[in-house]
Amino acid sequence: MGDPVFEQELELILSQYEYTVIYFNNGLHGVPFSIEQYESALDRVFKRLLNTNAVVIWRDITLYRDDHFRREQIDQRNAIAARLAVKYNIEIDNLGTFVPEDYIDIVHFNATAIEMQAKYVMGTIYKNIKSENELSPLSGFK
Repeated sequence: MGDPVFEQELELILSQYEYTVIYFNNGLHGVPFSIEQYESALDRVFKRLLNTNAVVIWRDITLYRDDHFRREQIDQRNAIAARLAVKYNIEIDNLGTFVPEDYIDIVHFNATAIEMQAKYVMGTIYKNIKSENELSPLSGFK
């Protein structure tokens, strides 16, 4: 969120398509940026995303396995995002409460856990799709 080119890259992405749902999160890739920088940037991003015609959904930051060092930073960032999401009436998908305990290392999940998460996220997105066409929920996915 504090990367100076992030917002330029976001503009490029948003300019290429018209989105129905924007489901996003910003994890700890920006660890070096301060909490203040994170909050300021996330506030700008929320405002920008709300200027699209899409339903905007924030997905919270999931935890690292057995990493108590980053727990406080994750909790702080999730609290900031939750406060801003409420301020802007953005849905929060709290995947952090759903996270399975099946990791292949301290941050990456195994294939079973990834499939479980994907189905959960697809359900959240599907219920927010605005379409004139009748779509089959989770069609093509097992």
